[in-house]
Amino acid sequence: MEEHLLIRRCIKGHPDAQKQLYVRYQSRLFGLCLRYARSEAEALDFLQEGFIKIFRDLNRFRGDGPLEAWMCRVVVNTAISKLRRKSWIKEENYDWEAIPSEEPEADPEGLNAEQLIELIRQLPDGFRTVFNLYAVEGYSHKEIARILDIAESTSRSQYLRARRLLQERIRALQQY
Repeated sequence: MEEHLLIRRCIKGHPDAQKQLYVRYQSRLFGLCLRYARSEAEALDFLQEGFIKIFRDLNRFRGDGPLEAWMCRVVVNTAISKLRRKSWIKEENYDWEAIPSEEPEADPEGLNAEQLIELIRQLPDGFRTVFNLYAVEGYSHKEIARILDIAESTSRSQYLRARRLLQERIRALQQY
């Protein structure tokens, strides 16, 4: 079914159209949720709530860009909203001196996508969220600060610490 027709049928509440939209995009959106979640169960929760919002607000989609991009933004905003409710943006207790700051960057070569996603999922909530928004989604620190209601310097700090921690974990994985 053509996308514009599928959208119209979803807006009218046709269950078959909603199922078709879900089936068409759930895999991509679940992958997106996995980057923000600590577990698959939490990712499924983000996905479910994201689709509820997508179906509820689909009439607001203006078609200025691809539907998938709009849906991704809804799902990311849903994940961030749920994470924010958990008061996730606190400093984690890490021994930052134990993570060498002058070592060469870890090379993710040799890691498959699942391993890399799992390493990102293991980051503390705040680090993981800022890392995804900056490194994966391409937001600026100024935009992240506005989205998460934090200081721009906090966004930068969270990103740098996430990156250092991720590099250390990649190096440790590669030693085995």
